[in-house]
Amino acid sequence: NSINQNALRYAINLSAGSLSRANTINQHCYGLDYFNKILSLMQHYDAREDQLIAQLNHMKELLLCNQGAHSVITCDTTEYSAHVENGLYGLCDLACKPFTPWKGDIAVPNTPSQAKIIAAPVAFTAKSFATVSYTHPSAPAIAIAANLFENKVLHTRIREQGGAYGAGASYSAMTGSFYFYSYSDPHIASSLFAFEESIHTILNGTFTDNDLEEAKLGMIQGLDAPVSPSGRGDVAYAWWREGKDMMKRMHFRNCILDLTKADVIYAVEHYIKPPFSKGTVVTFAKQELIQQENKKLGSGALTMSHVF
Repeated sequence: NSINQNALRYAINLSAGSLSRANTINQHCYGLDYFNKILSLMQHYDAREDQLIAQLNHMKELLLCNQGAHSVITCDTTEYSAHVENGLYGLCDLACKPFTPWKGDIAVPNTPSQAKIIAAPVAFTAKSFATVSYTHPSAPAIAIAANLFENKVLHTRIREQGGAYGAGASYSAMTGSFYFYSYSDPHIASSLFAFEESIHTILNGTFTDNDLEEAKLGMIQGLDAPVSPSGRGDVAYAWWREGKDMMKRMHFRNCILDLTKADVIYAVEHYIKPPFSKGTVVTFAKQELIQQENKKLGSGALTMSHVF
């Protein structure tokens, strides 16, 4: 059930898995690699029980009670004072041990474009590629371009005309990853062609100043969305660990407001169009649909395999 219910997420994680170490780790933790690992443990649990327990104990030693760990508490002053008076309920009394910080030198695989066969009448497709990240001068323009791709082309071509439940483009500025996607889609080939069409549409300047303004407002609305009181500590801590201080966040926001049509076209021309041709396509669909769509893709036909 997990595969069919979350097919788009698995497709995105798999297609982006070779873009960076962060994406590779995400694939191991939440993608098809994780699914297959859990499936294998379930199928061979009796033979691997002792090994699994040993590995979990090893992880416990690596991860828990390390010196220099941070405690993030989100509450009002009264509750915080109560926590401090109670010594954080024994948390401060735990014995801490020195550790060697993890270097993250994990191997990044080369993931080919592919199609995974599942029991679904429609397709869940993603095409991912690497581009520039958060601090690059063109990052705000790439974020705006993703909005324009979706609103100017993808929604019309893939959802309204193609009959898919949804489609879009997404930019992860922190990892420098960009992906196009469609889900519950009766087509594969035409959606992939629409991804490319959206790029050429923006490159040709086929969008108005009003389209650009609406894209900016949509981005600013997301950036300025209030954070719930319970989540403020977690969000602030994440910003700090990512190096996204107030100055950088305000700079990114101001750059979005100042973007011109030429800025967006330049970003698409230099940082989206070149890597797009090398992007990794992954689709999850039934075998008959993949075979039918592969005929339309010609030399770009996707190699089929079962999920497990």
